[in-house]
Amino acid sequence: MLTSLSILLFAAALAYEVSWLSDMQEWQQRSRPGGGLIAYDTAGTQMIPQELIEREGSVYQLMRAATGWLSAALVVTTILLLRWVHGAWRDALNRGVRVPTWSPYWAVAWWVVPFVNLWMPLRVMSWLWRAGHLGIDGAPLEAPGRPFVMWAWWLVTVPATFIFGLFWGFRRSLNSESGAEVFHPTFQLLILVDQITIAAVVGWVVAGVFLWLTIRRVMRSPRWDLDRIL
Repeated sequence: MLTSLSILLFAAALAYEVSWLSDMQEWQQRSRPGGGLIAYDTAGTQMIPQELIEREGSVYQLMRAATGWLSAALVVTTILLLRWVHGAWRDALNRGVRVPTWSPYWAVAWWVVPFVNLWMPLRVMSWLWRAGHLGIDGAPLEAPGRPFVMWAWWLVTVPATFIFGLFWGFRRSLNSESGAEVFHPTFQLLILVDQITIAAVVGWVVAGVFLWLTIRRVMRSPRWDLDRIL
């Protein structure tokens, strides 16, 4: 819940920046009749209104705070999630359930190894789903198929994370001094990048809901004991 709130705060900060950029774009268009858009840090022929200058400071402070809160929330959430994965995988191995013979540490490592983490976390969750149904008296030979929420979680997580990483990195390069030397972005481009980034972080909220529902479905399987796992 706190992570979702942090993500929404981050999206709100980006939306506030989009509003400021839109006002800056409108002012530049008015101050240069027929000139179109100009570069982000290029001084216009007229003085920038004081209100827009003051809002720039507010935008910077809000973005800085929202980024800090989001980073902290993601770190805490990731630690809690991987702690649960480690305990659940260890329990499955101790019960002799037919799961891959990875150590609990490898079950965790698959989530952070670049490129491999594009599909291995889904496999880990799938095996935990199976482990929750197998290895008990009267259990079927095969576990039920993966629940829909598990597929929905991964199908939203991968593109949202990829888009965020791509456009957030692009955004940072546009706002850096070295990036400004190579390419002078227009307000229109910055607004577009922010809007796509907002869509990606909203996708994270949706993915987070599906992940929470996935974990609930896994934990409701017949064999899991939360006290034993944690």
